[in-house]
Parts: sequence; C-alpha cells; structure tokens
Amino acid sequence: MQLTLQGDVDAQLDQVQPWDGSPLPSALRTRLKRAWQQGGFLTAHIQTLEAERRALLRRREAPVLAQVRPLFTLRGIGVHSAWRYVMAFFAWRDCQTPKQGGA
Repeated sequence: MQLTLQGDVDAQLDQVQPWDGSPLPSALRTRLKRAWQQGGFLTAHIQTLEAERRALLRRREAPVLAQVRPLFTLRGIGVHSAWRYVMAFFAWRDCQTPKQGGA
C-alpha cells in the first residue's frame, strides 16, 4: 500500500489499516509522524537555500557567480546543481587558457 500524505497527517494515519484491519501500532504511527516532520523540515531548508542562492545570483557580481549563471539557465540544471558544478570543477582553479582546464 502507498500513502500520499498531505495536510493533517494525524487524521490520515488514523484511517490507515494493515491488511488484517487492525489499527497501526503506536510506535509505527509515531515513526511515520517523525519522518513526515523531518521531510517537511528538509524541504523547507532546501527551498530556503535555493532562494538565497537565486538572490545572490541576482545581486552580486563575482567571477564565480558569472560561471554559475550560464549553467543555471540550461534546462535540467537547477540552482543547486549549477552551484555545485562550478564550485567543484571550475571555481577553485585559475585557468588562463583552455588547455589548462584539462591538465
């Protein structure tokens, strides 16, 4: 069985029953509520980080950010991925020529 939890998770978990019709054990219900809260917290945290990075891309003029902007405009690459690619592969090197990128 697959649960699609939205809104009031407590009420939805009260309606869920295993195959034998018994109520969910309290330990399982508590664990599911905790996991739901943790997922909500992480989602909010990720959204905050992405909003901060978008704002930083709009406001600042740093050489590193000049490398992030073109990647961010590509389809399928978000702010987080563009940021990571630049920081991992390009920003730490001071390449003077294209040949130095492969060296």
